[in-house]
Amino acid sequence: MRQEDREDAAEPPILYTPPSPLGVWHRAIGWGTFLIALLVRAAFLKQLQTSRLWEDLPGDAAMYRDWAAKIAAGQWVPAGAYEWSPLYAWFLAACFRLFGSGLMAPRLLQAVVGAATCVLVYRIGRQAFSPAAGLIAALVACVHGPSLFLDAAILPEVLAFFLSAAALYQIFAANASQRGLLASSGLCLGLAASARDSMIRVVPIIALWLILDPWLRGERAPGRARESAGRLATFALGLGLVLAPMAARNYHASGEFVLLTTGGGGPAVIADDVRYREAVPILLVADPVGWLLVPVAAAGLALSLARWREAFCFYLLIAGYAASTLLDFPAVPGLVLIPIALVLAGSGIEQTARAAAGRRWLRLLLAAAAFLGALLFAPAIL
Repeated sequence: MRQEDREDAAEPPILYTPPSPLGVWHRAIGWGTFLIALLVRAAFLKQLQTSRLWEDLPGDAAMYRDWAAKIAAGQWVPAGAYEWSPLYAWFLAACFRLFGSGLMAPRLLQAVVGAATCVLVYRIGRQAFSPAAGLIAALVACVHGPSLFLDAAILPEVLAFFLSAAALYQIFAANASQRGLLASSGLCLGLAASARDSMIRVVPIIALWLILDPWLRGERAPGRARESAGRLATFALGLGLVLAPMAARNYHASGEFVLLTTGGGGPAVIADDVRYREAVPILLVADPVGWLLVPVAAAGLALSLARWREAFCFYLLIAGYAASTLLDFPAVPGLVLIPIALVLAGSGIEQTARAAAGRRWLRLLLAAAAFLGALLFAPAIL
């Protein structure tokens, strides 16, 4: 036998795997998700506009509006280091300069940002689990009550939520190895931190995952350390493109090293839910989705253990958030858990349906136990 024939015979045959029907239509699904989410958010804004809560700006919201008004008037930066995360103030200021000082323009733009976040949830679910899981997660995101609050509130969470979801999507799309996407994910996470400074706490966990991933997947055993270092350096480069100018500006203004802010921007409280339920009837439908999200996500988390390598980044972030809450120290802000919970819920619904169709009783029992456990104990955690 010729050498070429022996080499051809030694190679395994290439097996064709037909694409998922949902995967073929992923662009149409993305646009459909965007339009549905945008319509729901437009209905929310229409109902909110006719209520007394339209001009109600509690806590941080009034501060950001006043700061944006100063920026729009020409006072671009404060005298010292940033006390509050500046990205959202710049966003509001741009809206005020272009469209006037009313709140309709920023809220409409935020509705577009929120709809785009729902598309990112679909893409994260599609990358991490399956197109069906991503579609279910995106549809849940469209009517998720807390997300509707974030998209209508005059607060930086809407930008931080979108940018953190963008960072997660690019990390999964990169398969932890494509350098360009890793750099852009670091850039998005840096921008998320410039919108809400607590998002910087996610960086060590993402860095840990980038280091561990080559060992978990068993890729290129001799060069694992070099691969981990390359991934980490690329991610850090994108992150540094945002953090370095802010730190330099803070040092120039105050003479002290301040990475992002001096810590003035704490967690924001949007408003009393009871008042919003009375003013915005759409929440009567959206609120139950928020209540059930964590238990359904817990079922998805339990059923995803068979694919733990792919979902390991989720596990690290969830563990960091649980430790933050139970031990009362800052690690992972709850905001970054929303897209993860949505994706896990989508996967949980899909896998539970498949288990029911295949009469896989042990998997159904596992999903039910996780659902009931979270339903009982989640209020103590979140």
